Amino acid sequence: MSVDVLDLGGTTLKNSLTNRRKHKKRQKRRNINRLYLFVAFVFLTLVVTWSVQLNKTERELEARIHELTQEKTDLVAQNETYRKEIELLRTPDYIEQLARDKLGLVRKGEYVVAPKKDR
Repeated sequence: MSVDVLDLGGTTLKNSLTNRRKHKKRQKRRNINRLYLFVAFVFLTLVVTWSVQLNKTERELEARIHELTQEKTDLVAQNETYRKEIELLRTPDYIEQLARDKLGLVRKGEYVVAPKKDR
């Protein structure tokens, strides 16, 4: 007769201990798998959140770049207009025209003829 075998209603003590160990190992593996799953879920959540935030920032920056490009184009056009006006201001004919139109000046011997204003 063997002493290490004990009858527990059809199961032996050895089988019972083996089953408990297997159950504990399975439970431990499940817990580790759950931990890995939780860590993976947190990581993916962070990645998605950062991705959405980066996408939003990228769209905002692209819009700002578009605004600044348009503003630059407008300023370049305005600058060109000013350059042309400066060139005109350096010519005596244009200066004379401005003096006549804006200041009402005339040359010696000329008379200004203006229509009479109605009251």
